[in-house]
Amino acid sequence: MTKVAVVKADSYDTKVVDQAMTELLAHLGGMSRFIQPGDRVLVKPNMLEGVDKDKAVTTHPQVVQAVIKAVKEAGGLPFVGDSPALGNARKTAERTGIWDVCKAEGITLSPFQETVDVEFPEGKILRKLALAKEFIAADKIISVAKMKTHSFMGVTGGIKNLFGFIVGAGKAQCHLRMQQRGDFALLLLDLARRVAPVLCIVDGITGMEGDGPRNGTPVKAGVLLAGENGFA
Repeated sequence: MTKVAVVKADSYDTKVVDQAMTELLAHLGGMSRFIQPGDRVLVKPNMLEGVDKDKAVTTHPQVVQAVIKAVKEAGGLPFVGDSPALGNARKTAERTGIWDVCKAEGITLSPFQETVDVEFPEGKILRKLALAKEFIAADKIISVAKMKTHSFMGVTGGIKNLFGFIVGAGKAQCHLRMQQRGDFALLLLDLARRVAPVLCIVDGITGMEGDGPRNGTPVKAGVLLAGENGFA
């Protein structure tokens, strides 16, 4: 049976988010069920664009920090990485508040820049994926997504967030090659199966409705979600 945990969180206050994250993970058996001591853990937020965190375009830094803390408590060695669709990762992290979190927690921010070819013979649409090299540097991956609408795919969450593993111009090439919604969905399916995050967490304290993933309207939903199966 696939389990999805959902807990209430009515603000991004540090104590509220930390308590909600603890409760959320407890429903799934705790972070130590997914992360073992010494694991290098790539925490992958949505860093789509360098805009203010209150616009609900990116994963809120307080949620990212709560995940980092939980990984550390389980004995893992977290680092944060992404490849923004617009701008570079460092500036995006600074504008969204994620850079401050990385500094406060003393961990590395790894901009996805270089790629490695990863074979995936069972792929539905791709037999080989050019992924950010951080994919092979990590023992475990946690997707920390933002709950948003998406003009092409309908919704973006734990699975669509993994598109960040396609680096830079590779994103545009994928959109050019997979212009049909069904084809792009198969790409995301292949990507999710190959990246295989051990856990997907979705920041829905404030989400986005309307013309997402960039130009929609922030809306207070007041929830955090998590599960092993990003599709669920």
